[in-house]
Amino acid sequence: MTLSGKTPVVEGEADFHYPAAGKPLKTWYKITGDLSSGVPPLIVLHGGPGAGATSYDPFVDLTVKYSIPIILYEQVGCGRSTHLRDKADAGIEFWNDGLYVAELESLIAHLKLGEYDVLGHCKLYFSF
Repeated sequence: MTLSGKTPVVEGEADFHYPAAGKPLKTWYKITGDLSSGVPPLIVLHGGPGAGATSYDPFVDLTVKYSIPIILYEQVGCGRSTHLRDKADAGIEFWNDGLYVAELESLIAHLKLGEYDVLGHCKLYFSF
């Protein structure tokens, strides 16, 4: 698939082994641009839990304008990645920074990235 006829777009799944999950996991990702271009890619971390990556599609403008490859992915439990309904009530013992750091490291290894930038974003809504 290509964007605007010339920018490559690749979607895939990366295996993610996390013993506490009790089963094999998959992390869905989308790469816009060319990882072999020599330009460090930007990995965009979505908010959550549960937000997904679709709202970050406008970041592909960075690929079109500046040839920066963009990597969007959805954390386990979100979007097109493995859902863990049996862990829904597991709390902080399972759903914690360690899980998400391990997943990001697993994706980086899967994509064989040496150099990259990371951008994280989350909207918090409070109602009083």
